[in-house]
Amino acid sequence: HEIVAYLKASDQISDVLRLVGAHQALLTFEDIRIHRDFHNSLTRLDNCEVSNEMKSMETGRKQVDLIEKLIAYKRLDHMEPRLQEIAHLRLKYPEHSLRELAQEYLLEHGESISKSGIKHRLDKLEDAANRIKE
Repeated sequence: HEIVAYLKASDQISDVLRLVGAHQALLTFEDIRIHRDFHNSLTRLDNCEVSNEMKSMETGRKQVDLIEKLIAYKRLDHMEPRLQEIAHLRLKYPEHSLRELAQEYLLEHGESISKSGIKHRLDKLEDAANRIKE
């Protein structure tokens, strides 16, 4: 009769290979495990980046719609210049993330603004658009 041991956890498999002195098998196993973990980590990062990019694009599209509403109802021209600047920046770069908008703002206006500063101004524009009675 043969005894068969089933181990699922990779740490346990490594421990058994070490205990029985199968050093070459242990090195091969660990190498495979490292490559697999690295590949899985890259895949997770890619998925996260794609998800974040899609969220940024969707948010940008919604913001453009709201800004266009402000323009259609002739409200944007009566808002603070700093809100108008951000509105025009969003219209120019609808797919940019907040970080990218902040970089463009610096290039166009020579002043830096934080991501939260951009978000705050976009939120004010959104509030103004949502207050318009159609």
